[in-house]
Amino acid sequence: MAVVFGAKGSTRCQPHFRDKGRELKKIWQELAVPPWLRNQIPLVFYNDNLVAALGLWVDKRFLAQDQEFGFKI
Repeated sequence: MAVVFGAKGSTRCQPHFRDKGRELKKIWQELAVPPWLRNQIPLVFYNDNLVAALGLWVDKRFLAQDQEFGFKI
């Protein structure tokens, strides 16, 4: 697992609040995150997959299911 600041806008993810995946650039726009702040938001990656933007969303594929253990950041 790695935490990075900034990623390609073409990186795809599916935040927990969306029904379908979308490019990171479009998610930033949807959440009204100004371009100059995007590189300051920590992004969590696991095996080259975007897991979360800390404080904003977690990718649906990485949410703990009913009886699974998970962790809260």
